[in-house]
Parts: sequence; structure tokens; C-alpha cells
Amino acid sequence: MAYYIGSTAIYPGVLPTPNTAAIGTALASNGSAAFWSYPGATQAAAGSGWLYRTILTHGYIAAGYKGYNPWRSVNKTWHQTDTTIYCGEQIDRGGAYLAGTFSDYNGYVHGTSNTWQGSAAHTSSYNLFNGVLRMQNNNNFTFFGSGGAPYGYQGNDPKNEGLSYGSGQSSPNSTGGWDMSAARYQHDGASSTPGNGATDGAGYIFGGNVGVTDKLHFPTEVMYSTTSLPTTLGYVATIGGQNRAYIVGGSSNAYCWYMNWSNDAFVSWGFNGGNGDGLNKHLMSKHGHFYAGVGGNTDSRRWKFNDSTTNYISQLTKLSNFGEENQQMGQDWGYMLGMFNGQQNNWTTKTTYSNDTETTLGNAAQPKGHYGLSEGTCSSAAATVCGVQRA
Repeated sequence: MAYYIGSTAIYPGVLPTPNTAAIGTALASNGSAAFWSYPGATQAAAGSGWLYRTILTHGYIAAGYKGYNPWRSVNKTWHQTDTTIYCGEQIDRGGAYLAGTFSDYNGYVHGTSNTWQGSAAHTSSYNLFNGVLRMQNNNNFTFFGSGGAPYGYQGNDPKNEGLSYGSGQSSPNSTGGWDMSAARYQHDGASSTPGNGATDGAGYIFGGNVGVTDKLHFPTEVMYSTTSLPTTLGYVATIGGQNRAYIVGGSSNAYCWYMNWSNDAFVSWGFNGGNGDGLNKHLMSKHGHFYAGVGGNTDSRRWKFNDSTTNYISQLTKLSNFGEENQQMGQDWGYMLGMFNGQQNNWTTKTTYSNDTETTLGNAAQPKGHYGLSEGTCSSAAATVCGVQRA
């Protein structure tokens, strides 16, 4: 039976058709369409493609350090008002020089250890609606299928892909839960979203002197190992775009790669003849381009690349020489929330994607709770989506 309001098809149409994965879940709206709200579900949006799949309204900066002190703090930035608020000490272990990934609902901090530059496999997590700590339980660590994973999956079924899994709770470093397959530090991560390539949403962790690539399947929150990097890297700078992840590490073009979401395959990336040491970080946009840090830790160069072709577009200049930035993607602009320029600080800037302009913001936009915050990790979120999944 079809249901219309005037000429608008409500069902089937605006309302999604029921399916077994949606049993017991809420029906939510993003303002223009409805969707089932279980993690990993594909949300219809006000437009088409990656740009309007979700409208990013806020984001978070978690972890980081000052001196030799690693933080457990989480700060939330509202993009419309350029305002950052302190959410408290909301991750279970502090850390710095680590990786972060994020789904539609949750942020993950990979490699937390409560030590400065500590090597760890542990993953911490917080909720993207309010920045509150998510506690781990046995299901977060168990081997896929044996612990009753709380959610189903769309698109790909990790256990049938011939991939290597850990053995659940036999080791704190095993895959099969939130934790990574090996202890890392100096690593970085990239996040894909449902519908990009052949994925239904996953976070990837690269580097940290570990050749294996760990992949956190967001719908089931199961970590497993996928295609290894061609080269084992230490420090890496990584971001996730529409169709691929970009990885830069070391000081040679041989250490520049991108990885396609569609098949987790690595391709050598020329990086326009430049180099990066993995401490000079990148900022992604959903407008077809991204900004890559170039050179050593404290460098003023910033290069713009095309996210569709991976081609170099132009050279830009930062406001100063700095690195170890906490870069947060927004819908039409992005933020740097703390960095290192000889000392760790809370300097916050805003980059407008339409004209590549970077401007310094005042105290209202800066992270709170601790003075000095570099080498943490950021996430981005859409309030209309993450608000339906708050656990």
C-alpha cells in the first residue's frame, strides 16, 4: 500500500521500508528524510553524495599532551558559533601521539596508555552526541560472533572475507574487539562512511612501527586486520576522504600512499615531490579537496590536493611554523585546535574551504580543561544523526 501527502510519496518514499536489521531500533529524521537509527545504517540526506550525506554540526578533540603529561580530556566544538566547551575527562586512559577514528555515532581513540608516547593496543571511546565516555564490557573484546555483537551489519560481513582475526580475550592485544592487533604509538587513523566505495563504514589505523593495518568495522564495533602497508612506518599523518585514505610518513616519497576504501588496496602517492615526517598533520574537507602538512614538525607549508584525482592543486602557507596539529573537519570549514610550535598550546584556527583562508579564533573557540594540547585526535559529527544513538 502506498501513502501520499499531496503529491509526496511518504511510503514507500520518505519513510524507509522495514528490514530485519532495524528490529528494535528507532525511526529518526534528518530534517528531510527518515532512516532506521542502528549504527552503520545509511542515512538519506538533503542532497546526494558525500557532501550532503550528513551535515556536520560539531566535533571533538580528545587526548593530547603538554610537556610529558597525556590528557584524558574531551572538548566539543560547535561549528556554527565557533565555540568549544570542556566535556570533562571522558576517555578511560590518557594518551598522545595516537590515532582516532569516528563513525556516525561514536569517536574512538586508539592507543591510549596513560603515558606520554606510550605504546598500547587499547582503544577508548566516547559518544558523539555529548562527548561522554563509553565503557567497555566483554562484548567489546570478544571474538566476532562469540560474544553476541550488539548490532548487525550492512554490506560486508567481516567474518566471511577471509581476514585474519585474533582470539578474543586470550590476549589484551588481540583483535576481535575494540583493541588493535598490536601496541602502537606515533600512529594515525582514517575514517570511511557508509556508501563510500564498497564499505559500510570503518576506521583504519596505520603506522606506529607496525606494518599491519587494523580496521574497526563500525556497525559491529569489531576490529580486525586487513591489507598491510607496503612499508612499516613510525610517525604517520593520515586522513580519510570520500573514496580513500591518505597516508604520509617518514621523509621520502616512498612513504606516501593512499588506500582505496573499495578494496583496502594501497597505491603509491607522489605527494608532488615533497615529503612529510608524519607530525605535520592534514585537514580534510567534503568539498573535493584536502590540505596536507608538508615537511618537518614545525613547517609553514600547506599543500592543497584534489580528493577525486589525488592531484596537487596549490601551495598555501600556514599562519606560522607549527605541527602536531589537532585537525577537525567541518561542513564548510575546519579547525585546528591546539598544536606545537616550540611548545604545546591551545592556538585555534579556522580554515574556510571556499577560499582556503586560515584565521585565528579567540578563547571561545579554544579547547578548555588543560593549557597545551598537541598530538591528540579529532572527530566530526552531525547532530541530527548522532543524537539517536547515545549509549
